[in-house]
Amino acid sequence: MIPQQKFEVAYEISILVAGYLRGDLTKEQETKLKEWQQASNDHLNWFNDFCQQEKIDQQLKMYHATNKASVWNKTQDKILAAAKVRTKGRMGLWQRIAVAASILLCLSIGLHFYLTKYTSFFLEQQASRSGITAGGNKAFLTLSDGKKIVLSETKNGVTIDATKLAYSDGTEIQAISASGDTSHYAKVSTPRGGTYEVVLPDGTRVWLNAASGLSFPTKFIGTSRKVELSGEAYFEVAKDKMHPFIVESKGQQVEVLGTHFNINAYQEEVNVKTTLLEGAVKITTSGGAKLLKPGQQSDLINGEISIREVNVENTVAWKNGEFSFKNEELGSIMRKIARWYNVEVVFNNKELSKKTLSGNISRFEQVSKVLRILEMTGDIKFKIQGKTVTVY
Repeated sequence: MIPQQKFEVAYEISILVAGYLRGDLTKEQETKLKEWQQASNDHLNWFNDFCQQEKIDQQLKMYHATNKASVWNKTQDKILAAAKVRTKGRMGLWQRIAVAASILLCLSIGLHFYLTKYTSFFLEQQASRSGITAGGNKAFLTLSDGKKIVLSETKNGVTIDATKLAYSDGTEIQAISASGDTSHYAKVSTPRGGTYEVVLPDGTRVWLNAASGLSFPTKFIGTSRKVELSGEAYFEVAKDKMHPFIVESKGQQVEVLGTHFNINAYQEEVNVKTTLLEGAVKITTSGGAKLLKPGQQSDLINGEISIREVNVENTVAWKNGEFSFKNEELGSIMRKIARWYNVEVVFNNKELSKKTLSGNISRFEQVSKVLRILEMTGDIKFKIQGKTVTVY
């Protein structure tokens, strides 16, 4: 092949490689690139090596560390050098393809667009291979006799009282109703990647977040209505002035008559947060008691309670199918993502967990899109391997 033909081939392949990294190849272009890869083991090996995320990251770090004017001047020089195909000692075929592809990427789409598109490509490919999916309606109902029932993923919630057990649409859970166990305690638990609504015997509605559990009697007896919570839940308590509703969770007791509030009491979190949307609640700990007003959030750490004003919509965004972060530490954000997508999270640099970020996105998006949004809001990167997300 004469030099001019070699350069034309290199130029055409560079266009296809650049388009592949951007994720905007046409079907015809995808076929051409695949045929070129299959034509030779050298082609395939070079392509796989050039498209490695780590190598592109390294090139981009070098770019950021270089004076931008200098980069532009050098880029022009490379274009001219590549065009001089008759010059002795010209670059090899692979080098010319790599240079041309890099130049096309930077010139045709801009560095910022390149960063977001190639990151999106890698994250989506990694997430797809790992089989990571967003959470959904998943829960278990455990009765006092130890019987454990897997609740339907096609239903939104379950209603439990002393006479029957049924899904929120009225469909009876026959196997449970027939057990005759309607006078003791029950527990609804959600796994990582699960959420479920529970209607208690008094009509109180509870939405459980991922990796949470709610224990309660199938019939409230006595002067109060007491339940136990682990994890996170949003409550809409049925009003009953004669029988206060009490939630016990991780060192605190929340007492209400009828109101809407959210409790976050995961064991892996250092604090317990109670957020009030309407009504009034009293929070009691070993250190005393405090009252919450609508729009306030209590923060319990080591037995001490502090109270502050918050945006309650951000706090209960999870119930409405959203991730909502406002100046929140990345460590806290990633714990939420880990629970919802059922993944493990590893920080290469522990200091990154203290970085604060803000953003909003649906909880039902692919994990790759959620991570990409986070990358765009701060100087962080993610890699997905199996069920592990690495932050670096």
